[in-house]
Amino acid sequence: MQCTNCNASIDGATVCPSCGTPVQSASTEQQVQHAIPPALAKDTKGQAIASLVLGLVGLIAWIIPLFGLPVGIAGIITGVAGRKSSAKTMATIGLALSILVLVVTIINGAWGAYLGATGQHALFQ
Repeated sequence: MQCTNCNASIDGATVCPSCGTPVQSASTEQQVQHAIPPALAKDTKGQAIASLVLGLVGLIAWIIPLFGLPVGIAGIITGVAGRKSSAKTMATIGLALSILVLVVTIINGAWGAYLGATGQHALFQ
C-alpha cells in the first residue's frame, strides 16, 4: 500500500511514516459512502408521474398557448428530474410528450399572432 500524498510505502500504519498523512482503508471509504440510510435516499418517482400527467394534460392545453406553455415547461422540468428515478420509462414518455406540447404550443401561438397581425380571424374564410 502507498501513501496518496507522497507515494511512500505504508505497511499497516494509520498515518504515513514519511509525511504524516492519515491513511484511510478501502473499507473505511465504503462505510462513509454507505452511511446514508436507504430510507433517506430520494427517489423521484413522483416527478416521473407528474411529468407523464403534465404531458397528457398538455395534449389538450396546447390549444390555448397561455396554458400550454407553462404546462409544457413544467412537464419538461419534472421529466428531466424524474429520469433519475426507478420510473425512468414513465419520465421519458412524459418528457417526450411535454417537448411535443411545447413545440406545438409555440407554433400555435406564432400562427395566432400572424393571423391577428394580418387581420384574419380564422384559417379559412
